[in-house]
Amino acid sequence: MKSISKWFSIILIIVIVTLNVTSSKKIGDRNKDSLDSVLEVGDDGDLAVDYSQPWSTKKNVVKRNLVRENFRPSSIIKNYLSYYEDTSKRLFDGNVLAYVTPWNKHGYEIAERFKHKFTHVSPVWHQIKWDGKKTLIQGDNNYDKKWIDSIRDGSQTKVVPRYQFDGQNWNTALAKVVLDDILIDQLINDIKKNDYDGLVLEGIVPYFKIDKKPRNQFIERLYKKIQSIKKQLFIVVPPIDRGQLFTNEDFHSLVSFVDGFSLMTYDYDPSQASVSPLPWVEHNLRGVLAGDSGDNVHKVMMGIPFYGYRTTLKDSPAVLGNDYIEMIKKYKPKRIDWSRTTHEHTFTYQDEASGNTEQKVTYPSLLFIQERIQLAKQYQVSISIWEIGQGLDYFYDLL
Repeated sequence: MKSISKWFSIILIIVIVTLNVTSSKKIGDRNKDSLDSVLEVGDDGDLAVDYSQPWSTKKNVVKRNLVRENFRPSSIIKNYLSYYEDTSKRLFDGNVLAYVTPWNKHGYEIAERFKHKFTHVSPVWHQIKWDGKKTLIQGDNNYDKKWIDSIRDGSQTKVVPRYQFDGQNWNTALAKVVLDDILIDQLINDIKKNDYDGLVLEGIVPYFKIDKKPRNQFIERLYKKIQSIKKQLFIVVPPIDRGQLFTNEDFHSLVSFVDGFSLMTYDYDPSQASVSPLPWVEHNLRGVLAGDSGDNVHKVMMGIPFYGYRTTLKDSPAVLGNDYIEMIKKYKPKRIDWSRTTHEHTFTYQDEASGNTEQKVTYPSLLFIQERIQLAKQYQVSISIWEIGQGLDYFYDLL
């Protein structure tokens, strides 16, 4: 009897231990599932993270499985301020031109934090104006030497501010101005005075719809002077379907006299909240390059928007990153839909202020950005971003 009792006790102990281990394992599994449901797919699982502030992670958004066609809107809220801790790691080998605007101060911070991701940073600082008698270069009030120094510190990133032709008077004056070197000398002096690495010139292309020869000669002369002081020149060009203002012929005429074409492949159809459909972007690349695959194709800098649009009864206002986050929090969409046609993510909501009309919101997602980066790689072109103050922090893991 004692022997039987002894063996019974041993068996009972084994059963109890086994049940405890199994129970602990189930509890552990349940906690893990619960954690995943709270933090969403891809989160690092750090419950101490303050999701209201930027926070670094040990894996990028690709490895965290955040680049997806289908996801819960709440995953954006929980992850958009995160970024891979190694901000010097690049996934895109080509040139990346990042615009920064004074009216979106967040862009200055982003440029500093992710400066290794960008080959060029273009603060939108300067305007070129005509007062009826002479050209004026304005915008020195935006100049920030301390910020420029911080961008250059420990990086190879070049600072190339944008100079934009501004005002209606250019309609009659520009044809005369480009015939002499006064404006060219003004631009060169401004670059030297502020110690820029070059400039981005916007607005000259649309003014010459018929006779493009004066424009081309001006750009050629400007480039040669910029090159003589070892600086760089980029020009902003519209999409090819905007009045044929920039074509493959223009590309060949100017490619030897610029360091890059900032191609505006965005603002496709704001009235439909469509920002940059992927087939349209590819159509532009095909139109500009027309089969070219030589050494100069990298000078085309395909535009990627870091902003979106929403439709209303009256207009189609732009949607910036902060706007997007606030709309998700306020309207709590059940899903965000992926268009197999445009390759854009959208959601809809009922707007009480306009009689519960349905409004549509389109804004870049991680998949949106990744697919356009892949397209740039496919065509061996570079990238330009408008603009980094409007994006979400986790976008930059993909660059």
